[in-house]
Amino acid sequence: MDLEQAMQTFLEESRELLDEMESILLDVEAEQTSSEQLNALFRTMHTIKGSAGLFGLDPIIRFSHQAENLLDQLRDGKLKLDDELVGLLLRCHDHVKLLIQALAAGDSLEVLSDEALEAALLGYLTVPQAMQPPAREAPPPAASRPERWVLSLRFGPDVLRNGLDPSSFIRYLATLGTVEPAQPAAQAEPHAPPPPETAPAHGEARAGRGGESRFIKVEAGKLDSLINLIGELVIAGSAANLIARRSQQPQLVEATLGIANLIEQIRTGTLSMRMVQIGEIFHRFPRVVRDVSRELGKDIQLRIVGAETELDKSMVEKLGDPLLHIVRNAIDHGIEPTEVRQAHGKPAQGKLWLNAYHESGSVVIEVADDGGGLDRGRILAKARERGLLGLDEEPPDNVVFQQIFEAGFSTADQVTNLSGRGVGMDVVRRGIEQLHGNIEIDSEAGQGTTFRIRLPLTLAIIDGFLVEVAASIFVLPLEAVIECIELPAGLPENGVHDCINLRGELLPLLHLDSFFELPPAAALRRNVVVVQYGERKAGLVVDALQGEFQTVIKPLGALFNTLKAISGSTILGTGEVALILDVPSLIQRACRRESERFALPPRADSTPRPGAPLQGNTP
Repeated sequence: MDLEQAMQTFLEESRELLDEMESILLDVEAEQTSSEQLNALFRTMHTIKGSAGLFGLDPIIRFSHQAENLLDQLRDGKLKLDDELVGLLLRCHDHVKLLIQALAAGDSLEVLSDEALEAALLGYLTVPQAMQPPAREAPPPAASRPERWVLSLRFGPDVLRNGLDPSSFIRYLATLGTVEPAQPAAQAEPHAPPPPETAPAHGEARAGRGGESRFIKVEAGKLDSLINLIGELVIAGSAANLIARRSQQPQLVEATLGIANLIEQIRTGTLSMRMVQIGEIFHRFPRVVRDVSRELGKDIQLRIVGAETELDKSMVEKLGDPLLHIVRNAIDHGIEPTEVRQAHGKPAQGKLWLNAYHESGSVVIEVADDGGGLDRGRILAKARERGLLGLDEEPPDNVVFQQIFEAGFSTADQVTNLSGRGVGMDVVRRGIEQLHGNIEIDSEAGQGTTFRIRLPLTLAIIDGFLVEVAASIFVLPLEAVIECIELPAGLPENGVHDCINLRGELLPLLHLDSFFELPPAAALRRNVVVVQYGERKAGLVVDALQGEFQTVIKPLGALFNTLKAISGSTILGTGEVALILDVPSLIQRACRRESERFALPPRADSTPRPGAPLQGNTP
């Protein structure tokens, strides 16, 4: 029996139960409490206590038993789940979570006792002292217990393989009383219900009489290793396909195409195994909003939309900190105090939204609020003061709002526990850029602000589109390619940038050979690859189109960190290295020149208003 594996199972299941408990407590604050919710709350602590008993974890057993007693009175109707009690149960959740974390780290549990919390629990309890959990060293004698219980345990055939020791149940029960042999079968109750069906082994869920649906928990490292191997398989398959085409042997070409099709299916299936719902991190924020808003004395309601949207697990894990900064910033600076909202005719309760959805092969995550919005005048004045923008420069709103992501940028009048030191938003942008994404800001004075994050679906393997520029091969993400057209003949070029009329739409162009300072090639025909990211489009002028290509993304070294137009590299079938172009950066560069060319005159309201609130600072 592998006790270490059983312990890891206990830790993981305890974390899941605690997440469920926190979610229920935060839900019942805004809704009417149901009996199902109360029963689910009781089961979380009851299950953790029972599982802890298998390992003799006395500190967890004692505390969870006290919390279980409180939850038992709650579901029996002896207590009412008001705001104060919800706060106490959340403190109980935090304490058990702290014990679980200490257990996972190998730290002592005895030093983590919280006497103030235990006293608060005892203040709520109305059960007699006899119902308190007895000490393991001195179990009460059997004669003092007027009731006798008959317990029936039936284990599955794989119980030992799953790391559970049946005898541990007996040992744990012996700490609560005297265990006596069961009565013979001829003395059993004549109307006893039939034994339940043997429960499925851990990790297996029954889908119905027609069949079973099995689930296996796989270590993330093993899955990452599999993804890397499939990436190498994609590269090897491309090399084999190239050799087959050059050989001009139809049978060999057909065989390699079949293998390539199978590799693509394996790639798609394996990548889907790494996709998880973004709700995994969204569900952390109801507690954050509750605690921070109460600390600031604000009434804020959080709404979550699109929690089922899937994203690569490696990216989900790295999104927690950037989203935390934005959410706390929206609570502190974005949403006004209650009296200010009422003075402006707005509802006393502020609203905060977390939204996620798929768009053009990307995942879009939005954090929006109905607060006061960003103050363009104050941001512009601070940016000019720090030399980030010229004194005579009058950039558009999106350029001004991006200044809040500069390191040390802050317009707060005072430093608080949450913000004002000018750090935090630069961490947000840096974290998003490391995931090959970008962040945009839409804000309207008095109405609110929306932070919009766009991310690729995965950072491992993508469908690419090969283009040739001055005898060099580049890769574009296929999801960003809208169409390909021939460059109109005789089009005058204005340096690196110019534009064309694409069916009534002004399309800015970016000549990649001039942009990368490559020697021009003597191409008889040049092409325009129309790419899109979000709502923006641009045309990339190339010499030749090479077609689709399964692209294994290889990170670039630290030497290339400053290249904004390159997002990575890949290996072609010939063994050569091709650079993967950063489409959002290229579109931004193509559109910026056109925006500056047709810039509007300075706005009359660019002078900062003293005392106006500003969003843009987090710790």
